[in-house]
Amino acid sequence: MEQPTLPRQGASPRARTQPAPQNLDFMNVPEQGVAGLQRRMSMDVKPVPGGGRAKPQPRVRPRQAKCRALYAYDAQDTDELSFNADDIIDIVRE
Repeated sequence: MEQPTLPRQGASPRARTQPAPQNLDFMNVPEQGVAGLQRRMSMDVKPVPGGGRAKPQPRVRPRQAKCRALYAYDAQDTDELSFNADDIIDIVRE
């Protein structure tokens, strides 16, 4: 007695047919009128990056005063700052 087998992949006639090519002409952009002329001209001439201006120099920030903590401190209240020994602290205002 012969065992039944499953059909092989791609064996059905539906899988062999190629899908019909779709007409995508509606996606084309018309080349008429002022917009088409502007489009053609913009493809030929590329603008200079940055409008031809030189890159601006970075702003120099004034150096802030800094200090290194000699010992650790735990804040005792909400308006105090906790830090560890050897932490670098930026002095914003004296």
